[in-house]
Amino acid sequence: MATIYTTKVVYKAVSSQTIYSFGFDYLNKAFVKVKLNGQDLAYLQDYTVDEKTINLTNQPPQGVDLEIYRATSTEQTVQWEDSSIFRANTLNLFQTQLLHISQEALDSIRKASLKQDEVTSKWDAEGIQITNVGDPQNLQDAVTLGYLGNLQDGYITQMNALITNAKN
Repeated sequence: MATIYTTKVVYKAVSSQTIYSFGFDYLNKAFVKVKLNGQDLAYLQDYTVDEKTINLTNQPPQGVDLEIYRATSTEQTVQWEDSSIFRANTLNLFQTQLLHISQEALDSIRKASLKQDEVTSKWDAEGIQITNVGDPQNLQDAVTLGYLGNLQDGYITQMNALITNAKN
């Protein structure tokens, strides 16, 4: 099950390709960010933004992850003053900034969450290790590698004791 994000897209880079598209809106080109193989690229130095595409300055290595995402500034874009006139474009800008920030927050939650497969209803960690799991207490609890190792060591000790007793 793939997680669908509102504010980002991930590609496997093609070494001969420097132009990649994305489908989300943005208020400022500087809010469009790019990571190549987990490393942040610098806007205007490593890439530029043109409408809904980014243009990499250099060809990427073949097959690495190329992530294009939006990171809207939380700095106040609209100033409200007493007795000022509300204009539609000012209100729209304010509302759009809030919408973008909330979409980005929701995508962060989606990325950090354990997901449940809609078909099987099973939890899917998407290949990510789960840490800090306690030892099982009930029959249906998850089991850690450490618990299994200790259990195995206990069985081996018991078997060795039985073998020793049988020989005597």
